[in-house]
Amino acid sequence: MFEGVASVSFPLRSSEDHCIATITIEGPRFQFDVEDNPLLADWISTVALLEAEVQKDPARFASPFAELAPSGLRFP
Repeated sequence: MFEGVASVSFPLRSSEDHCIATITIEGPRFQFDVEDNPLLADWISTVALLEAEVQKDPARFASPFAELAPSGLRFP
């Protein structure tokens, strides 16, 4: 959205493999080799740790709006 800024997002999944949130890392745009970049492995590892926490106690991470049917939502 902004010149010189880039982001990457990772899904945070429940034990049922539903995406319940995303983790987005944003920063200055730069080029790096995905295959050899240790930061990417660190980011993926961090997401895996957070997913494990969600899966241990999913009630702690339940959406306060989970009872709302998507078909019933209306936006102006």
